[in-house]
Amino acid sequence: MYNSSKWGIALEGMKNVSIINCKIKNNLYYGIDIKVNYGKVLIKNCSIVGIKNLSGIRILNKKGGKIYIEECNIKNNPCGIEISVSYGSNINYPGGIYIHRCNIYGNKIGIYATSFSIVDARYNYWGGKFGPSHLFGLRGDKILTKFSKVFYFPWSVIEYNES
Repeated sequence: MYNSSKWGIALEGMKNVSIINCKIKNNLYYGIDIKVNYGKVLIKNCSIVGIKNLSGIRILNKKGGKIYIEECNIKNNPCGIEISVSYGSNINYPGGIYIHRCNIYGNKIGIYATSFSIVDARYNYWGGKFGPSHLFGLRGDKILTKFSKVFYFPWSVIEYNES
């Protein structure tokens, strides 16, 4: 892991890592940049706000890592969470990315999932009582997918309180 004005926290090739009670603000590229193959990453009770150019959290998950994002504020970024999963030739892996009880709003895009990602993003607050938006931003933050599936129902109709 390292810390700079360009990136908040970067994890590469690590497993069984917890990031708890952190504040990442106004970085140039990514708030948290995760590249994992196996193991578990837990991000809990963190605030990732005001990233300038890219994503609050970027996940490049290969083969079978489990990533849990819980009780976080992910606000006012170009993209809240960017997800890309690579399975190689073995597609028996059923997801492994869980985003629960987070406030995800004020981002241009709330979640952008590509490359056959399967994401459990239920129980989050999206900036409005009508949940996330897929079209024209008529509701909360947008969810964009490209060859991926993001499960977001049910969502929270109220913002979660910071701990």
